[in-house]
Amino acid sequence: MKSKFRAMRYNWLILIIVLVALSVLDRSLLYGIVDQVRQEFRLTDADVGLLTGAYFLWPVLAGNLIGGILADRISKVDVIAGAALLWGAATLAGGLAQGFSEFAAARIMLGFAQGMAAPTLLAYISGRMTMAWLPFALGLYSVGGTAGYGIALTVTSWAAKGSADGSWREPFIVFGAITVGIGIFTRLALRDPKSALPTPTAKKGSPGLDARWLVFFLVFVLALGLLAGAKFAFHGWLPTAMKRNFAGDASYDQAALGLAISIGGAAGCLIWTLAASIWTKAGRPEASLWILILATIATTPFLLASPIASNVLVGLLFAGLAAMGTQVSSALSHAALQSLTPSMFRGRVAAANMISVTGLSSLITWLVGLASTHSDVKGGNLPVQLAISSGAATLLSIALLFVTVHLYQRVKLAQKLEI
Repeated sequence: MKSKFRAMRYNWLILIIVLVALSVLDRSLLYGIVDQVRQEFRLTDADVGLLTGAYFLWPVLAGNLIGGILADRISKVDVIAGAALLWGAATLAGGLAQGFSEFAAARIMLGFAQGMAAPTLLAYISGRMTMAWLPFALGLYSVGGTAGYGIALTVTSWAAKGSADGSWREPFIVFGAITVGIGIFTRLALRDPKSALPTPTAKKGSPGLDARWLVFFLVFVLALGLLAGAKFAFHGWLPTAMKRNFAGDASYDQAALGLAISIGGAAGCLIWTLAASIWTKAGRPEASLWILILATIATTPFLLASPIASNVLVGLLFAGLAAMGTQVSSALSHAALQSLTPSMFRGRVAAANMISVTGLSSLITWLVGLASTHSDVKGGNLPVQLAISSGAATLLSIALLFVTVHLYQRVKLAQKLEI
């Protein structure tokens, strides 16, 4: 079975997509059943905030750092499989938890394991794909995440309709066990990649080039962190924001929101990353930066409008279009960053990007909740606060992306002059 699996050239990518889908699904299960967990464990709002935010995101930061270093030094397959086993066990433990402390410990372990996996998965894909096909592969990577989020909302919507007898535990137990099994299969089926990407190199003895690349990566990583932070806050708060916005409207269903986001995100990633792949094949990898800017600009109105829409169908449509744009931006950002990173530093650059993404995501998500908490409007006016916060972060990221393009052009010009 092992040799047959490896004989087909791109079956490994299918397995990676499944892992990414399970990663996002396992972390998103909590979002749809917060009320059931709060009721059973008798939690306060502060406790819930810790479970959805700090107890997951800060362990992700630690995992990003360790995973990025390990991805450059030991077997990437071992890191990916080990992380999958650990976060699958954590998801399973969350479903078996009997109190807040046990559930919190499971959430911490989940965040750490997924933090280790994220930069390693990106480095693995980059090592097995040529530059011409990297954008498309990373687009499929993002499609997996979109599908995982949509499935999580759908499954937890069904669980939330059950009686208060612990029915929320079933998705955690089932998908935790599935992830453990996939982790074992990953270790048996995958092989470590040989780097396939050409990388930017400096002429020996050329002073200052490394510093220019460093500035370019720092600005780019900051822009991507803001962009991803807006996306994380949007997807994390959107189910609650839309539930509050359409309170009393029987036509609203969380499962429909999950379906809209899955369809929009998957379609957008495939269309836009195919375009990016075509431009990259033509020898213009910087085109992905411009496509990223255009996609982000096009997405911003839907980020602003979907949480505060006055009609359920319009809100679902805008949510799907926003998911399309954010997932496209995610795929393009991964493609651009990875294709411009020297192979020997690819894992660490991916880790730096994930640290920026996680840190800014936790900050923006916390600011949305803080603004809603201190709002004078009854109920916190969460939909408006979400629209303002995610929109502001997106606009700032667009400004930094324009700076990134300028820096990239200067670096390439300096390379030509020094060669």
